Amino acid sequence: MTSACVAAGFSPRIHHHARHLLTTLSLVATSGGVSLVPESLMHASLPGVALRPLSGSKVASSYSLVWNPANPLPVLPRVRDVFLNRAFQWTGASPPLTGP
Repeated sequence: MTSACVAAGFSPRIHHHARHLLTTLSLVATSGGVSLVPESLMHASLPGVALRPLSGSKVASSYSLVWNPANPLPVLPRVRDVFLNRAFQWTGASPPLTGP
């Protein structure tokens, strides 16, 4: 994220690091801070928070797919494979070979 800011011509002064999105949005609403958040929040209506799209370079983000290996649902392996294959299509990498 810092490199995206530098590429845009400024260096951010980071005062807080939040692990959770709701914490980040609360900090923005209460302290007047600024944050980068996922595009999926663009249509959220949050008091004290203005969400605007950014143009220009994309910022990469890491995600994890988690599931309970003891889950008996027969559709779980297929859903997991769909998500993993889509993620690796976006990155161009090869999916890891993992267990059930």
